[in-house]
Amino acid sequence: MRLSPGRSPRLTKDQRDELKRVIVSQVLADVFTARFNWTLQLIADYIERTYGCQYSLRGVLSSWDI
Repeated sequence: MRLSPGRSPRLTKDQRDELKRVIVSQVLADVFTARFNWTLQLIADYIERTYGCQYSLRGVLSSWDI
């Protein structure tokens, strides 16, 4: 039995790499006006604002290819 490959990513590889760079190298205050730690919801909001793609929290979590 073969496994389904799942849904194809909405962000390109370059966009995912850029997102990782932003999360690792910038504090949240550089990207949002509030001063909080990164959360899945804030990452989803950032993706939607920056790349125009909507992700569920589960989608954000499963999109990391670490």
